[in-house]
Amino acid sequence: MHHNPDDDKQLINRLKAGDEFAFEQAYKIYHKSLYGMAVNWLKNRTLAKDAVQNVYLRLWDFRTKLDSERADSLQPLLTTFLRNEILNTIRNQDRRIREHIEFSRQKKKSSNSTEETVIHSDYCRIKEMGLKQLSYRQEQIHRMRSEQGLTNKEVAKKLDISIHAVKSQYYLATRSLREYMRKNADLASVK
Repeated sequence: MHHNPDDDKQLINRLKAGDEFAFEQAYKIYHKSLYGMAVNWLKNRTLAKDAVQNVYLRLWDFRTKLDSERADSLQPLLTTFLRNEILNTIRNQDRRIREHIEFSRQKKKSSNSTEETVIHSDYCRIKEMGLKQLSYRQEQIHRMRSEQGLTNKEVAKKLDISIHAVKSQYYLATRSLREYMRKNADLASVK
């Protein structure tokens, strides 16, 4: 859809007023580029569709706070919403992988199955190998966040770096680790 960026101020004002047609226009104008970015980062079309849908739900919820005097375009806002949604999605994926591993660990405790012990050991070994593929800083941040349970703020303080740097490095580390695990471990059941 062809779009004149000068029309965004008007679109922002209409959205703020609760105009559903303006919301549809915003969707038509930006959803393809947002979806493309989401697929590029998440490498999964279903997760990308969900992320874009959540971006638009958030836009609708946020519409009363829109200010056309401070924002000339919806693109930066939608891109920020998408980035946050992608980070949350990756964080949730990492959590699911850890829960899957923990579930395997619990099953091992309740059963003496040699196969389960081997699978769990393989997952741990593969994850460790994946962590070693990361840069030192990414591995350090990932371990502090995932294994020690520290917040972004706590990690930033301990490492004397910005919270943004922690978020960015954790995002990259989690994405790389997820891809490594997908390629090197049978995680088809972990979505």
